[in-house]
Amino acid sequence: PRRPLFSSTGEVAVSPGLAGEAYAAVEWTLYPGAAAGSGSMYEDDGETYAYLRGDLATSTLVFAMGGGTSPTLDVNITVAVSAGGAAALPRTRTHSLRLPNTPPPTRVLFNGAPLGKSRFGGPASWHYDGDDVAVVVTLPPSRTTDP
Repeated sequence: PRRPLFSSTGEVAVSPGLAGEAYAAVEWTLYPGAAAGSGSMYEDDGETYAYLRGDLATSTLVFAMGGGTSPTLDVNITVAVSAGGAAALPRTRTHSLRLPNTPPPTRVLFNGAPLGKSRFGGPASWHYDGDDVAVVVTLPPSRTTDP
């Protein structure tokens, strides 16, 4: 995946892959330095001009990093789908977050609920990757479209 050569404090970058494919997993990279930040990912079918009619979807990630003696990472993701935009999305998707050069938080919250710490990671958990010096969070799979 392509990554920015330069990133500013608190920047959020997303690395889903190539246009025209519906990815079941997306990795967001949250660059350290800001107490809060957000980022958006735009999706359409990748092949037609249907986006001009509004057939698209956006996913927005908002995070806040609490400081002090017990740092907390709080993450929220919302998916907004316009008419026809659901065709570009898989039915469910797993989001993961990578926070490079970030010490481990005391706890991680997703939509206000705590995620468990795991030694090696996995669904609905977080872990510290000492080799890459990064916090890695794997959120539970979520629906991208209405039931």
